[in-house]
Amino acid sequence: MSPRDLRLAPRPLVLRSVEEPLWQEYLDALEAVQESDERGDPPARRNKANDRAVEVGERLLAVPGLLERLRALVPSVRDADECEALGGVLDVPVHELWRTPEALLADPRVDLPPGSVRVAPALYLPEMREVEDDEELLDQLHPENLLERGTDLTRLGGPPLRVPGRQTPAEPFLLQVDLAMLTEEARWRSEVADLLASVPLPAEGVLQLFHSTTGDSCTDPELPGGGASVLHLTAEQLRSGAYVEPEAADYPAHVVSASVLPTFAVIDDEDDDDLVGRLFDGVVELQRRSDIIARGGTPSPDYVRAARRDPFTAVEAPCTHLLGVPHHDCVLQPEDRQVLDERLPLQGEDRHVLLFEVASETVFDTVYGDLGRLQVWVRAEDLAAARFDDVVSIWQSG
Repeated sequence: MSPRDLRLAPRPLVLRSVEEPLWQEYLDALEAVQESDERGDPPARRNKANDRAVEVGERLLAVPGLLERLRALVPSVRDADECEALGGVLDVPVHELWRTPEALLADPRVDLPPGSVRVAPALYLPEMREVEDDEELLDQLHPENLLERGTDLTRLGGPPLRVPGRQTPAEPFLLQVDLAMLTEEARWRSEVADLLASVPLPAEGVLQLFHSTTGDSCTDPELPGGGASVLHLTAEQLRSGAYVEPEAADYPAHVVSASVLPTFAVIDDEDDDDLVGRLFDGVVELQRRSDIIARGGTPSPDYVRAARRDPFTAVEAPCTHLLGVPHHDCVLQPEDRQVLDERLPLQGEDRHVLLFEVASETVFDTVYGDLGRLQVWVRAEDLAAARFDDVVSIWQSG
């Protein structure tokens, strides 16, 4: 928990209406942070004020019934700064605790039974901006950039990266992930290292996804992958003369702001309907926070408008991601699972891995429908061996 960069109103009457001494102490601590900033105090003094607010805020979580009383204030709070102060206490601490799932589920703002929710890391790929100049795409392929790995080749849409002697699939190109850059980031970002340790991705090259956008392995079983193709361009192939044809783009190219964050799924072995409903509601809120964090630097216009009205329920546009688990609205149905098991039979301790989940609302013109997603599955053993000839695609309508 950290105090927000806010300016509390001189008389925050809604927040001050809660007659709880520790809550009043928390508001005083936030105002002290604000006053320290306004005075331009030395860093040591500002840090001391900030640490005090954090310490009091953490103690708030142990006050019986306080979170429920604060949640009851949400409909009455409309001042943006007061919303920020309230959110500092009520927001589910996904960013702070997701790497220790037990602590996240036990946090009073989540309060779910241990082991009831699967927390799986994924590489979120929110679009940051559209590439409007073909020269930017061509500059990525300058020999020095490819040799020194000075440019991240990850992007959504645009023309596919091509290499001599390797046939490019005819289906529309959706995205590519620069695995070499991901491996490099793992050297100094522990969450990336943990992601790569959890699933055996190739350590170098570029992973590409193509899809017909007209069906999947259920509706088009005669097509390999149900119309989905995954291509792994190796580092050696890239150095042999990678190129693009700017005019060969089905969707506009977008630079992404990739980050490793959690995805969530209910572990469905409960018979208690009330508990299952509570778990599902918890997963919805956890995922809402992950999506907001992922797009924090470039929030969608719809989210910005909704957050002005009510930041506690505003929902961000979902992100395309590599790995993780399916979105809570797009879990595999029995018929999907049957197709997956038939097309990708498992042996021994092998398992199915969600390689991609593509959200189509923004970059891809809702090609999979409103709130629809494309899932591409692969066997873990095939992934470890960099074999991508056998994949299964599942079109989820949301």
